[in-house]
Amino acid sequence: MNIRNLRSAVLLSAILTLCFLLCLASVSSVGLTAAIEPVDNPFDQEEPSAAEQPLAPQDFSDSETTVTALATSDSLGVITPAEVNKHSEATVFVVPAGESIAELIIEIDAMQTGLIGIEEKGVELILSSSIPYTADSVIEIRELIDFISVRDNLGGTFRLVSDIGMDSSVSWAPIGDEVDKFTGTFDGQGYTISDLFIESVSSDLGLFGYVNGATLENIKLDNVDINGGSNVGGLVGRADNSEIINCSVEGNVDGNGINVGGLVGYAYTSTISNSSAEVAVHGQDSSVGGLIGHAHKTPITNCSATGSVQGEVSRVGGLAGYAQEISITSSFAECTVTGSGILGGVGGLVGLVSPNSTITDSYAAGTISGSTDAGGLVGYVSKYSSINNCYSAAIVKGSDANIGGLVGSSHSLATCTESYWDTLVSEQVSSALGSGKETNQMKQQLSYSGWNFEDIWFIEEGVAYPVLQWQLVGSDPDPDPPIDQPDPELPAEKPGLPVIPAQHYHFIPDHTPLVSLNFSGSPLTIIYRYLAEVEMFLAAMQAGEEAVSVENLAAARAIYTRAQLLFASNQGLFSETESAVIIERLAAILQAIIFLELRI
Repeated sequence: MNIRNLRSAVLLSAILTLCFLLCLASVSSVGLTAAIEPVDNPFDQEEPSAAEQPLAPQDFSDSETTVTALATSDSLGVITPAEVNKHSEATVFVVPAGESIAELIIEIDAMQTGLIGIEEKGVELILSSSIPYTADSVIEIRELIDFISVRDNLGGTFRLVSDIGMDSSVSWAPIGDEVDKFTGTFDGQGYTISDLFIESVSSDLGLFGYVNGATLENIKLDNVDINGGSNVGGLVGRADNSEIINCSVEGNVDGNGINVGGLVGYAYTSTISNSSAEVAVHGQDSSVGGLIGHAHKTPITNCSATGSVQGEVSRVGGLAGYAQEISITSSFAECTVTGSGILGGVGGLVGLVSPNSTITDSYAAGTISGSTDAGGLVGYVSKYSSINNCYSAAIVKGSDANIGGLVGSSHSLATCTESYWDTLVSEQVSSALGSGKETNQMKQQLSYSGWNFEDIWFIEEGVAYPVLQWQLVGSDPDPDPPIDQPDPELPAEKPGLPVIPAQHYHFIPDHTPLVSLNFSGSPLTIIYRYLAEVEMFLAAMQAGEEAVSVENLAAARAIYTRAQLLFASNQGLFSETESAVIIERLAAILQAIIFLELRI
């Protein structure tokens, strides 16, 4: 995006948000100190039809915009930016304008395009290339129709470049099946694919049906609605030898067979990391999980699941229904989990853990219900498997035998070290493995002997259970500002850029800025937490401790929006002084975001 487009977009966002804040507080003096002048953008104008204005040659020599080189199957074309959307099947190269034709040819050829000729044709310059378009080229997905190019090239490399809205009235045909699997790379770049709908009695269902040797990363699915057979997941039905990185699903997933999960139905010798599911999952057979139904030799790291998970039979878990020969590390589930538990188990994190598996630095919360083999963390743990540095803060209910606060049932050769459950919350005084503690003990760091609170865990002493540091956006939620003594106005080193006192917060380096905050308390307490998080994150970018990037600023805006919406929906609960302080801090945060966005 050129600086003019960015400035215009930022200004509009700032004005709308500022008006919103002014209306809430009925004040007249809150505003941005930095003035951003709007500019005319020729590419924001509606293009006249051919009848109104015939196409004519254009001179780019004095332009401040850019021209774009598009690599198609047999040529390179240089076209205006307004035409880019008509060529989404091509590989896009951005070339600076304001150059002579000769300079432009040299620059494009320097990109190894194999340029061998040029022809002027209307508004286009057609450049012949000796390097044909190949399956190795990155193919951009801009519109729903562009998914055709994925189906026609299952081994290709694809990149999503805009949000995509599915047709929720038409059942989606998954990409890849048992015969023709998807083997390529698909990078969602954080854009959202919304309203995915599947209604089928078949198996291997999801956005992707069956993948093998594939990489799926940075894909965000919103409002999925899937009803299928076995191997059903929001993102992918079955994944073999594949990587799933930084993906998320929100919605409903239902299967009438085995292996049903919010993100993945069944995975074999794959990896799943930094991924999440916020779902309602229902499976009519075994192996049902909030994130994955059945994970076989598939490590799971830094993942989470929230929502509800219901299995009609067994192997039902908040994160995974069946964990077979795998490791689960630094992950959690906060779900309502329901299953029978017969021949499997029902657990807050995992239903059944097979031999030779480990669960480390993970936790579960929510409500767990099963007739037998039901546990706050795991339903059943097999021999030669272990649980290390984990806890459960879940309510656990059962109508039959083997109901445990942490583990419902386990083999005699299963092990457990430094893992605990809340005896008061769970209403369970026994467990097949682990040690029981009361709620106040569960909220004290001293209770967790040998746990790593430097790099892995964080606890708000005496207030909350431990959480994983990757859940935090980048600050230590130190004691809340007193409600009757709101935070004073923050000093500013530069207009709109907050400077956070170092004695109040400390920055956690080397984290992924996932916006996954789950603070508890009053609305005012939570708003103060959100404000502290985003202020610290912006200060870290200002100081160079964190990169000033599109992704980080999007994370900052997401937290800012949370605070803003929570404030708007609970405004009547705050005093006039509290409201004024919140509004001032929101305005300062917005100024900081705008200032940093203009530096990109």
